[in-house]
Amino acid sequence: MPEVTPFPQPVKGPGVGAAVPVSTTVQDMPTIGVDGKPLPAGVMGPKLETGPGRRWYPFQWIYRLNIKGFHFFPWGVMALLLVGVLPIILYSAGVPMPQITSIPLLKELFAKLGVFSDRDLFVSSTWLLWWPLFIFTILIFRRIWCGGFCPFGLVTDMGNYVGKKLRRGQEAKPISITKFVFMGFVTFLVIGYLHDALNITNSVIMSTEFVLFFFFFAFIVGAMLPRRSFCRSFCFVGCLPHLFGRLAFLGLKTDRKKCSNCKGQWCVSSTRTPPANVTTLRKPLINSDGCPMYINVPQLGHTESNRHCILCGNCIKNCPYDAIHYQYLPPGYEILRGIQLNFYETFFTLGIISVLAMFVGLEGGLMRDWGTWLIEVFQLSSIKFHWFIAGSYVLIAAVIIFGLYFLASALTAGMLRMNMKTALVYFGYIYLPFCYLMFIRDILVVYFIDGSVIQTWFADAPPWTLLITPGIEIFMIFIASVWSLFLAYRVVELAWVHENPGKHWEWQEILAGAAPHMLLVIGMAAHWFTLLAHEQLLPFKALGISPWIPYAVPFACVVLFIILHKAKLLAPLEWEMEKE
Repeated sequence: MPEVTPFPQPVKGPGVGAAVPVSTTVQDMPTIGVDGKPLPAGVMGPKLETGPGRRWYPFQWIYRLNIKGFHFFPWGVMALLLVGVLPIILYSAGVPMPQITSIPLLKELFAKLGVFSDRDLFVSSTWLLWWPLFIFTILIFRRIWCGGFCPFGLVTDMGNYVGKKLRRGQEAKPISITKFVFMGFVTFLVIGYLHDALNITNSVIMSTEFVLFFFFFAFIVGAMLPRRSFCRSFCFVGCLPHLFGRLAFLGLKTDRKKCSNCKGQWCVSSTRTPPANVTTLRKPLINSDGCPMYINVPQLGHTESNRHCILCGNCIKNCPYDAIHYQYLPPGYEILRGIQLNFYETFFTLGIISVLAMFVGLEGGLMRDWGTWLIEVFQLSSIKFHWFIAGSYVLIAAVIIFGLYFLASALTAGMLRMNMKTALVYFGYIYLPFCYLMFIRDILVVYFIDGSVIQTWFADAPPWTLLITPGIEIFMIFIASVWSLFLAYRVVELAWVHENPGKHWEWQEILAGAAPHMLLVIGMAAHWFTLLAHEQLLPFKALGISPWIPYAVPFACVVLFIILHKAKLLAPLEWEMEKE
């Protein structure tokens, strides 16, 4: 299903790896004045200001940090990370290596953390440290892991180099974006199911084989396809920030006044020589590659989504006009503006919720009852057919969730006289906050707390520490529900405006249209809470605390956010504002 957006679509190449035409040479680039207009030949204008006025952009300094022209981020960081984890991976694979956990200064510390060998360190650092940290930081930094830290990305770049040498300098043949758009999503959903059915996260051997396979896969794809085709279309990890990054607080946005006058497009192609006759605060990085993800950079934050941006910083370094900035954006900025919404992300969101339903069913005992029934009826072995029990539960959950979603979308489309295809594309984003925060809840509680030595720490800690886990769960469910309910109204309003441009609407009509999806959100939240309610509220009752107290904290956070938003203290930095 094609992407739907209320804005004109930018012109794109035939696929990932398509050559980006450059209309003029570097020397042909005219001098640009402060007003964005070309100056007469021979006239050098004043230096351009950084962004609107002289505002400071957080985290952007890291892209300009360099030592004698060598930019440490991201290549230096990725190389150090790869060198750091490689010995642990090799030891876990059976290669004789010195053990980090045997170092005298670290041995006692690792023992307190429940880590007694490098194999334990590999599993713990992968699933208990990196995985929760990676998922949580998506809400703030989007895909910065992919462009600044990921060893798979570095191995892909190595594959690019080897492949180019084997092809004797010829560029790799690009692939179609639309044909492979499902690969990353499907890979993740399959792994999400298998990680429980095959117990990957608790097995050193399977975890090691899993990581080594994807290192090999990334290298092969990098050798066969151009740039970061692996990251864009095949990576099971990258598809998560691709989707959840829609809710992030930070992202790239460009100054379209400057970009419209730029004919070099160095942000997209590359900078092989410094642009001539351009007044700038700094020289762009020489010999820097262009965008590895083939994004229409000049339209980022306007008609082009940040979903594929891995924040490698190439465009920021290459731009001589300082027209690209990593800045604050309201949560859900791209959703509320309808930037490149598509059905693939809707399908993936509902698919993840179906898998999460299996995990919460396992926690709440519902899947255990389902497994007992299957074993008794079909005379199955509970161990041998665990994959069948988990898979059948996910399948049933998916049928129910997708069925209710289609029903709610049909009701909304009928009430507001909307096109059903548009409704299916837009309305899936209503459930994205619920999906993301329930994903975080599962990782924090099941992996980071219950699956680590932290659980034993709680046993010897003061009684109030028993409130931490249920407090996190209640907070997540409450915030997820409120955020999705808010998006239900706003997304239905956006879809109606897209279908009826220029027409006036009443808020009562939009609210009535959003009601089916609001009821579905409330139903999902009730399902999660019902399965976890006994475990959540028991510690509060044991300590004599009212069960309503846990809900006061998330409610206060919602009220505070609304106050700050109404006071415009969270207003984004708009590029189109007038300069002082």
